[in-house]
Amino acid sequence: MAQGKKVVAIDIGGTKIASALVTLEEGAKPVVEFYDKIPTEAKKGGQQVLANAIKMARRVIELAGEDVCGIGVSSGGVIDPRTGDVTYANDMMPGWGGTHLGAELTAATGLPARVLNDVHAHALGEARWGAGRDASSCLVVAVGTGIGGAFVERGSIMLGAHNEAGHIGHVSCTDAAGVPCQCGATGHLETIACGPGIINRYLELG
Repeated sequence: MAQGKKVVAIDIGGTKIASALVTLEEGAKPVVEFYDKIPTEAKKGGQQVLANAIKMARRVIELAGEDVCGIGVSSGGVIDPRTGDVTYANDMMPGWGGTHLGAELTAATGLPARVLNDVHAHALGEARWGAGRDASSCLVVAVGTGIGGAFVERGSIMLGAHNEAGHIGHVSCTDAAGVPCQCGATGHLETIACGPGIINRYLELG
């Protein structure tokens, strides 16, 4: 997106969808307006999540009352940033995998949409404007409904061959041996160290 322009920002997570109008100016931190959030309603399926995201985007465009040049989206799941498609999502967001998110938002609003994985987007923001601004590289780990991670090298996200680089929630963890993960495997870090995982582990230990 060109700097000095207003863009719609949409963040789609397993629990909530947040939206805002963001102004990008050369040499300055982004200015955020009209911040709002609604429940994702992920358990209702991918089409409901998409409908909620479109509703939020349209609301911000309406509130902006002036030209908006595009939509920037961060979303849970594995994202192909070249197409804006959700190529995979686990059972925390059933039916989300296979959603043509970027194309659907463009069709609904008439604006170009660019999509990144939510933690990849978080890391890029930290590297450009946040805690990693003066560093040549940075690792961002996000702990919430799940666990995500992303690595930024000289201002560029390391995506990997399948757009999954940095997703450290799905590395093996000996303390999680035998515990089923929502991705379908067992023994992953996310199963015991994400928010719900910590609570479940606490209850198991009494």
